[in-house]
Amino acid sequence: MTMYDTVLASHRYLQHALLEDLALPDGTKLPRVECEDNCCGLACIQSIMDAEGLPVPTLDTLLAEGIESGAYDTAKEWILRGHLEMGCSYGLNGEIFPEAPISFLEDLPAIQVALIISVSCNFSLNPKARGGQLVVFRGTRVSNTEGEVCCCDDPSRQGATVDEVEQTRFWSSFSGSALILKSSKSWQELRSIIVDKRSEAHLATRRPIHLL
Repeated sequence: MTMYDTVLASHRYLQHALLEDLALPDGTKLPRVECEDNCCGLACIQSIMDAEGLPVPTLDTLLAEGIESGAYDTAKEWILRGHLEMGCSYGLNGEIFPEAPISFLEDLPAIQVALIISVSCNFSLNPKARGGQLVVFRGTRVSNTEGEVCCCDDPSRQGATVDEVEQTRFWSSFSGSALILKSSKSWQELRSIIVDKRSEAHLATRRPIHLL
């Protein structure tokens, strides 16, 4: 059951915030404007670190370290595993949840867990366009004008004016993959609770419906 009106506070960081062109290990340079479209996940990590009370490195620092560590490949781009590894190197810990039930994800803000999820750019309703943009999901609330809405930090330029998306549209653009990151201490305390919630959600989706 979705826990409405549990919306976590956070600070939105921008993916278009690189300060200079990026120097690759082989000496070549990538223009700043060509890198920023791939920095949505790093901006989300910044938001999580801020919410967890950890020092927040610059976007330039995260991108440079991601390339140096191999978490980011300029040909294959980012994968969630790379973001998890980056977060762990800065005092976070967590887990990737592929094919996560939506009911499970919607319940997490109630236990103070914001999460990074993959949605389509502009929250497109086209099923072929799912994924491609990472945002921080902060919870669900009931709006007087739009009904149920999902609250999120979208690090793209669109996020400057859009931080609530109608619930059906939001989850229709969801790719199915989610990443939970918490401070290492909080993660140890919450991990078993999160795993239990995921198991309950999976059982609920598989439970047969008995018609009266």
